[in-house]
Amino acid sequence: MMENHSFDHFLGQYSQIRKDADGSDPSMCNKFEGENFCVTHDGPFHTDEPENFIPDVDQQIYNVKFGTMPSASSEPTMGGFVKNYMRYREKDRAAEVMQGLNQSTLPVLYKLVEEFALSDRWFSSVPGSTFPNRNFLHAATAGGVIDNTIPKLGYPLKTTFEALDKINISYGIYSASPMPSTLLYRYFRSPFRSPGKSMGQFYQECKSGTLPSYVFLEPAMYGIDQRLRNDQHPHAGSFYDIRRGERFYKEVYEGLRASPQWNDILFLLVWDEHGGFYDHVPPPINVPNPDGITHPTFDFTRLGIRVPAILVSPRIPRGLLIPKSDIFEHSSVSSTLHELFGMPYLTNRDANSKSFHIYANLTEPRTDCVMKLPDPAYSMT
Repeated sequence: MMENHSFDHFLGQYSQIRKDADGSDPSMCNKFEGENFCVTHDGPFHTDEPENFIPDVDQQIYNVKFGTMPSASSEPTMGGFVKNYMRYREKDRAAEVMQGLNQSTLPVLYKLVEEFALSDRWFSSVPGSTFPNRNFLHAATAGGVIDNTIPKLGYPLKTTFEALDKINISYGIYSASPMPSTLLYRYFRSPFRSPGKSMGQFYQECKSGTLPSYVFLEPAMYGIDQRLRNDQHPHAGSFYDIRRGERFYKEVYEGLRASPQWNDILFLLVWDEHGGFYDHVPPPINVPNPDGITHPTFDFTRLGIRVPAILVSPRIPRGLLIPKSDIFEHSSVSSTLHELFGMPYLTNRDANSKSFHIYANLTEPRTDCVMKLPDPAYSMT
């Protein structure tokens, strides 16, 4: 799971390559102080992070006054991204939030889309920030937390890892960070449970064909030296380049492709949330609350903004575009684990989320899957 980019920010240009993909184009605009700011696909690699907490995302989606909760009659115009960005930045930078990247600047990602399967209907689980969305990936709920607040004793959520332990299905957590984020869960505060291994161990297990049944991979989200971070979190700085993330998932793919287990692998590459960047597709509403827990400002019955999601497997037809009628969110991961391994559902949310394993449906694995992906847009040390 990578960090903080909307579908349109990273893959909006794909609709110029494939007309049935729901990408973005210059006709899509936000108005601010009488001026239109429209979509381009020439965005910068270094940009300050747009905001992505629930009041910000509500303004981005509904173009309401900041801090105003949308009502049942509020229209999701997707027209408030520039207005929200201008709460925090100078007017001469207003266009940044509308500027997506393109095939030339993200060659690794676009090659994966070309070779495997793309969903243009995968939404973040919460119209908010990182940890609520990552909690939905691991636990099909945020436990009522709407921001990046971390309980002192760790999140007391029942995760996929605990559920898999109970049915004796193997899993592995591998992180490029100094410490894996799964330490944030109370379950892993026990000295008898390892919260994760290194990426070096992941590549070794790829080579030896000893990967467990379920694998969670985490890029370098933390660390003092920004030159080592590769999670693609937006951040302006001379050493912080989102193309390092391209190097990360290139190396992951190539490790999996060379593994003796390749023919039976299904690899999901997904982003946790949109990071405040423009997307033109209104998120679904009236989704099930996971567990009856709400917050005074949010009831967990709306999804967040679209994010890129690519399914990789030799059992997926080349260049598949998943039907738009199939709507996914991060709880689709635990829904899929239920379907594959009989893992009990964690909450009402994953019990009602679409699973995605059905797209790896070729009887015989493909033999034409590329061994190597393109290099990132420039050579990074």
